[in-house]
Amino acid sequence: MIGVCHTQPRPERHSHESGVASTGEKALARGVRLSIEQTLLNLIEHWYLTAGYAGIVLAMALESCCIPLPSEIVMPLAGYMVFKYPDQFSLIGVGVAGAVGCGIGSAVAYGIGAAGGRPR
Repeated sequence: MIGVCHTQPRPERHSHESGVASTGEKALARGVRLSIEQTLLNLIEHWYLTAGYAGIVLAMALESCCIPLPSEIVMPLAGYMVFKYPDQFSLIGVGVAGAVGCGIGSAVAYGIGAAGGRPR
């Protein structure tokens, strides 16, 4: 799947050298991080396939509304969906849906801030 980033393997250190987690614990932590990333990618792809452009609008609105759903995952995955499913998505449609979602999310975040912001 796209979006999985691999780094150069580091040389193994013995636990007495570093005083930190063992190599097995580091691998386990790395596996958990990739699992969370893969889960997020699968969730967004499911939104896109079931809701179409509305899924892109929803994902970008959540991102712009200060929900931790990074646009660095949302929009590149939308571009990949254009490549993978050209009969369902177009590049211009994905761009417009992303811009609309960003505008909606920003308006919601502004409204929340204006209603519950600092007293003047």
